This record gives sequence, structure tokens and C-alpha cells, in this order.
Amino acid sequence: MTTYEPALYKHATKLYEAMREQADKVDDSTFVWTGGLTHLCNEVVGHGYYSDVVKALKLMECIVQKRRGSGNVPSEWWLTRDPSLELFHSRVVNANSPENKNDQRISDLTHRVNELESRIRGLEAGIVSE
Repeated sequence: MTTYEPALYKHATKLYEAMREQADKVDDSTFVWTGGLTHLCNEVVGHGYYSDVVKALKLMECIVQKRRGSGNVPSEWWLTRDPSLELFHSRVVNANSPENKNDQRISDLTHRVNELESRIRGLEAGIVSE
């Protein structure tokens, strides 16, 4: 039985593997890749995929930016774990699901309502004490 792999997952895995091949080993499970990530991504998976592919790798916690690059200064990225379909589905696919977006909206609104109620109680306390 073949397992279906979404194109975004394939691109993310391909970019991660290219980074790992060029990375310096820090310890048994951690590597540091140094270079221009936009350039590497364009080279490995093509133009127009950078944002989605890098976001997927970040959501899966496969890469963490150690130092931001600029101009002639390359960026540095920790490569913390290999991407997997399980991580992809739990972190990337579910992060974009309408249910998770609604959960976040509800959480944000609940927080805002709690802040407003707290302010109202403070105002009421000031009015009552006068």
C-alpha cells in the first residue's frame, strides 16, 4: 500500500534534506545550516514555494532560526528533527483547519471579553466608592 504524500510535505522534506546535507553537526541529533535559505529553496523546489515550505518546517519544529541573515551575512538555522508525515498532518494540516482557526478566534475573543469585564469592574468600583 502506498502512502499519499502531499506536495507541500514533499517540498519541505526535499528542502530539509538539502539543508542537512550542507549542515554542520553540533551533536548526535542537532545540525546548524548556514546560508541563504531563499536561494536554496528556489534551487531545490523552485520559485514561489519559499513561504509555505519554510512555514511548514517551522510548524513541524524541524528548523529554528538561530540568526537572521541580511545582505552578505548568511542566516543560520538549527535543524532539530526530521520531518515526518505524522508531524505534517498534526502540525501543518491541522493548523490550517477551520476548526483550529475557530478555536483560536474563540480563545482571542474570550481573552478580550475577560479584559473588558475586568476594566468594567474597575470602573464600577471607582463609581461606587465616590
